[in-house]
Parts: sequence; structure tokens; C-alpha cells
Amino acid sequence: MNENPVIRYYLPSHHPAVGPLSTFHRKQAEREDSGRADRWRDALGVGSKVDHSGDDHLCKILAVMVQEELDMYKRVNPDWPEPAQIPRPQSVMLITDRTMDMIAPFVHEFTYQAMANDLLPIINGNKFQYEFQGANGLKQKAVATLSENDSLWVETRHLHIKETIDKIIASLTEFNEANGVFSKTGTTSIEDVKDMLAGLGQYQEGQEQFSLHYNMAAQCMDLFGDAKRKLAAMANVEQNCATGQTAEGKAPKMLVEEMIPLLADADVLNLDKVRVVALYIMYRDGVPEEDRRRLFEHCRLSRQERAAIDNLGSMFVRVTRAAGERDTRRGLKNRLTESDYDLSRYRPLLKTVLEDMIANKLDPSIFPYVKDPGASAPSPTKTSSAAPPTSLRNKATWTKAGARPAAGGRADNRQRVFVFVAGGMTYSEIRCAYEISASTPKDVYIGSTHTLIPEEFIEDLKTLDGGAGQSSKSASSSLPEDRSAQTRPFQVYYDQRYYTKDEPPPPPKPTPNLAPPSNANSSSRPSVSSANSGTSMGRSNSPAPGFGSSAASETDKKDKTKKKRFLGF
Repeated sequence: MNENPVIRYYLPSHHPAVGPLSTFHRKQAEREDSGRADRWRDALGVGSKVDHSGDDHLCKILAVMVQEELDMYKRVNPDWPEPAQIPRPQSVMLITDRTMDMIAPFVHEFTYQAMANDLLPIINGNKFQYEFQGANGLKQKAVATLSENDSLWVETRHLHIKETIDKIIASLTEFNEANGVFSKTGTTSIEDVKDMLAGLGQYQEGQEQFSLHYNMAAQCMDLFGDAKRKLAAMANVEQNCATGQTAEGKAPKMLVEEMIPLLADADVLNLDKVRVVALYIMYRDGVPEEDRRRLFEHCRLSRQERAAIDNLGSMFVRVTRAAGERDTRRGLKNRLTESDYDLSRYRPLLKTVLEDMIANKLDPSIFPYVKDPGASAPSPTKTSSAAPPTSLRNKATWTKAGARPAAGGRADNRQRVFVFVAGGMTYSEIRCAYEISASTPKDVYIGSTHTLIPEEFIEDLKTLDGGAGQSSKSASSSLPEDRSAQTRPFQVYYDQRYYTKDEPPPPPKPTPNLAPPSNANSSSRPSVSSANSGTSMGRSNSPAPGFGSSAASETDKKDKTKKKRFLGF
């Protein structure tokens, strides 16, 4: 990308180095099998002069390694970076790790991409199996790839699920009306949506796309409205713990009274209980040992699930605290803003960090520079145009020329900001990168070792202190056991293991038969709401339609800024 960025890294002052770089693990490794225990650190430092003998944090070690590689490349190529036709400000690379925000991996997210990956069996974040009705009227199974080639996915993945449903129905209605397939005035019911999908038999590409997202959104809503799972009530407790306040902006004084009945409910998933308990412990900055024991008893957690919570201490989350102990001193404080939805009030700390960095307000004691930027420090550009953002999770996207095609009216001199999160990034953090790119004159690129979903993150926590032979399920065997077995460059190794190519572009469409099919069964159906419409999710107790709402109804237009009911039913 012809960039030689200024590098900044996260340097927490409230805790020492964690994981394999900590003093405790280092001494333990020396007593046991130092060769195997040092495998991760040795692989990390291949070709680097970084000294691992001290207690340096991972972010600092990574930042120095990247700077060394850039300096070496600069010495071999003195003219790099080549002068651009349109000069742009020097880029910035921000290196942080998972310990900076331990709340984000536990909170239920209700934007489309995050919610679907959390609740549905999506493979590697981009493969989903679903059913649709073919042209012959029979149900067929298909496996879809969620990629940039899916325009509806690109448009909706970062929208709240309520807005996603409205967008899917509006796009489906518009497509059908434009092709003369289905015509109906008034509100759109679930049965109407099914009729519209069935009428797309001659438009296979459109039918598969709309069926895919209709199925995904419907399954998400079915799970949300499951009376036994009580996801709405659990999510409300999560938000109160994560933000430290209720939807009305007050201290959550009834938090324990709301939480205990949910934890004691045998129908609530233990996975959701672990998430709530972890968030409550972080909200309290540790609980007395007796309170921790009672929480575990209420939840009836297994030994492994209890270990997942206890192992938060290895990520320097204080799990237990004695009477009179002070709160942990932290240098970063999240900045919360008003949200349209009560169950989506928390926003990742990374967004606050990026906003402060772009405004030149980021504390240099917490995010120091590897090199003093001096006169070459990046300056904010004055252009106000916004470009569609890009999330980069593999080498091909990081380096592919033209990965961010110019949009009409977009300035070509936008400063680039590269963010790397060691230890996994969440889908909510990916969304924040998109939002920052859209709202500021910056192009934000985000990458990580892997993308987290809550279930896999908790599985990793269960084995965090399991000793040799344990590894992450989400990024298992990322490094070879023996360095001698590593015959390929690490970037090639990662790409071959994790990179998924986009589907090829679809073939040209055949000339359709525009004669509209009979719609004898589609008239005069009443509008219906979701089967789980009894679940109230916000400040208003009056139910409103979900899938049964019209995307262009007058009520929606009048109340467009009043979305406090979360999903509206």
C-alpha cells in the first residue's frame, strides 16, 4: 500500500505483561520444559532483535518488530515509500490487544453480522446453510458464502437487526415490483414475504440472496424471542453491567435482584450465564470470594465453565477482591453515547480510542510511539467526504491493489489508520472501524490474529491455564509445534490456513419472462407480527410489528428517530 506508518501501541500501566510474556509464566517455563513453553515467544521473535528478558507487553514487542521490518525495508529500498500523485498524510498503525477491552467479547450484539455469528451455526464467519423454495416448488438446501459480492449483506451487516429486517423486506418488495412478480399494497406479513420468495423462481440469483437473508434474520429473531432462553432479559442485565448504568442513565441498584432469577433458571443456557457473571464481575471490579461461590451455585456451572470465569484473572481481570481493596486503576475510560436501542448501549472501547487518536487527544503515556514522530506526525485532513470502510482480516485484503475502490466524490488523500488487535477482534470492533471510516476523513483498516465469537472465546478461557497441549479452538494450531517444521513464511502459512476467497461473479442473467404469476393466495392476508411478539425489549410496553411491519409505512417515517423499543415488539 506504499505506506510507512507511524506506529503506536497499547501500554497499560495498571497491570504487568500477561500470558507467556509474564514473569510468572517465564519462571514456570524455566522450571519445566523451557523448549516447549518458549515455542510461542520464539516464533513471535523470528528475525527480531527484541529482548524478551524483560516484562515488556506484547503490544510493545509487536510494535518494535514491525518497526524493525519497516526500517530494514527502507534501507534496502531508499526511495520507499514512492511519492504519490496526490499526497496524503502519513499513515498511523495502532497495535493493541484483547486485554484493553474484555467486555466486548461477552456482550450480546444485535447488529446483523455480530448477532448472526453469535447465535447461528455460521462456519468461519462466512458459510451458512439454509433452505429455500425452488422453481419446482420443492424445498432445497444451499450453502451460501457471505462475501463482498453479496450486495444485500454488505448493505445490512452493520445495521441493527430491526433495521436489517426492514431493509430486507423493502429490498424484496422493490425487486418484485420492478420485475412484476408480486404487487400488494399495505403492510407486509410473514406469509407475504414467503409468497414473494416463492414467486422468484425465474430469478434464481435474487431468490437465493433474499431467501438467505430472510432465513438468517428469521432464525435470529426466533432465538431472541425464545421464551425459555430469555435473551432480552439477559441482554438488559449485560448492558447494565457493561455500561454501569440503566437505560435511563441511572445506577443499576436492582442489578442483583434482576440477575439472580435468570441465573437460577434451568432453561437459560449456561453459556449466557457465564457471560452475565463475567460482566457482573468486571462491573464490580471483582467480588468477594463468598459472592463468587454463590454466583456459581446459582448458575449450576460445570467445573470447566467456572474455570473460564476464574481464568479471566490471566487476562488481568480482577475476579475476587478482599474487603477494603481499592478499584483497579485504569488509564482508559470508555465514552458512552446515546443509543437508539436500549439493548445496544455499550460500544467497544476501541471506538473511543480511535476517536481520540483522530482528534489528537490520545494519551501518549498509554499509547506511546515506537519512534518520536517529530515533524512528520500525522495531521488530520480537512476533507469532509466519507468513504465506505473496509475490514481487513487477511493478507490478500491488506495488500490487494484497489481493495478500496474510489467512490464518487471521495478524496484520494485520506489518511490511513491501521489497527491490529492481538488475541482476537470482535465483530462489534469491526463495525466500529467501518463507522469511523464513514464519519471521519480517514480510511480505517482493522485486522487481528482471528475474529472472536463469544462461545469460542469462552472455550478458550476454559483451557487458558491448561498447560502444554492446550490451544485455542478459534485459532487452533496457529503456530507449528516445532520451528523446524515451519518451511513457509508465516504470512503464507496464515493465508493458506484461514483465507477464504470470494465467490466468482455470477454469470449473465438470462432474459426473464416478465409475465407475473398468479397471486390468488396472496390477497387480503392480515399483517402478523413475529411468533415471539410477546417479548418487550425497550421502554415502550406497546407491541409493534416485526417482520409484519411495512418498510415504508407512514408510522415508521414519523417515528424514524424514536427506536427505543429495540426490535419493536
